[in-house]
Amino acid sequence: MYKLRITKKSLVLSICFLLMYIVAIFQIQTSGVQYIDELLGIISFAYIIYKYFSRSVRKKDYINKMVKAMIAMTSIGVLSNIIFKMQYGYWYVIEDMFLFFKPFLIFIAIYLFFEKENDTDNAIYLLGSLARIFTIILTAYLIYFEFSDNLILGGYSEWVPIPSIKYYTFYAKYPAFLAMCIGILVVILIADKKNNNWIYIILDCINLLFTQSGTAFIIIFLVFAFRFVKHTRKIKWYHICFLVIIGSLVGLNEIKEYILNPTAARSIMFRYSIIAAMQFFPFGAGFSTYGGTVAGAAYSKLYIKYGFNTHWGMTGKGDVNFLYDTYYAMVIGELGIIGTIIYIIVIGTLFSQFNNVDSRSQMRYPLLLGLISVLVMGIGQGGLTSILGALYMMILALLYKKAKLVKQV
Repeated sequence: MYKLRITKKSLVLSICFLLMYIVAIFQIQTSGVQYIDELLGIISFAYIIYKYFSRSVRKKDYINKMVKAMIAMTSIGVLSNIIFKMQYGYWYVIEDMFLFFKPFLIFIAIYLFFEKENDTDNAIYLLGSLARIFTIILTAYLIYFEFSDNLILGGYSEWVPIPSIKYYTFYAKYPAFLAMCIGILVVILIADKKNNNWIYIILDCINLLFTQSGTAFIIIFLVFAFRFVKHTRKIKWYHICFLVIIGSLVGLNEIKEYILNPTAARSIMFRYSIIAAMQFFPFGAGFSTYGGTVAGAAYSKLYIKYGFNTHWGMTGKGDVNFLYDTYYAMVIGELGIIGTIIYIIVIGTLFSQFNNVDSRSQMRYPLLLGLISVLVMGIGQGGLTSILGALYMMILALLYKKAKLVKQV
């Protein structure tokens, strides 16, 4: 049996994860605690600066390539702001730029924070314990919800696959958001090799199923698809094609309603992001101008120019607001062709890094599952800029460092 010896670093990470996860899954929006991921992003930025000044970063590490790519994307976005002046002010630019790079800053900082394999092992073990607790809580609430008249934790909708059955949201408000909250628990449980967590993973898959979200169905498919791939085997291009085809079929309802439907808000956002990329070729419209939280809150000049104020859910007023649900549209619209290419290279290289981790670490499966889940999230949600993006990148950094330390040993 694994003997737990809590280390300072593993405890710090576990506390950060716990606080952020509670804020996310309960949708806490009071007392400033909703900005906990932004606080972590600021601390991460300062820590990265410190590590570089202390020359603690290896020259050939992938982290250096990620930092250079971030600098390149920053230069492109700011250059666009200077040339085209589509932003309302440079404070908005700074805020949007920080939110965009926040998950990458957290990823880099956590990666640099852990230096010993014992620390990563302890952190994964502690996170596994938290994941089991949250799984039990979510399952208990699901049972209560489905056998009661309570509609606080979900409801009925004609848009879900089985309208006669209530969809489950817990306190996360939206099925897809809850699906991503559960997805990260699955990633942690798979990575926790010190315990046999399959009963908890199955319970999480049941919880995912009852969200009736396309995102949830894709995560369930990935869990069982990767289950049949040995840890010693790398993902090949034809595996990716297979995953894309099956994943598209699984999420066909969402694709038809939100992406292929020309009148749907997300479809409009994607279409006009390409228009913006062409109009402000080759750099895009710049930070704070399209698709992000800042652009939505300030109601970008482009939104008025493109007539978004005449579309339902895109006016920036009322309870329904689809301006924040298009992460990839933000990348394309704000950073243009060149910035989008750099972003694709960053994600593609990250996928390659995860796919090539040492098989002895047994981290390939959870790393790829987590990364693909995040990529799926970016299609119909706030993507990496949300608190969920910060949580996923935190865990992926920990698992990646674990794999790298195993290789060094």
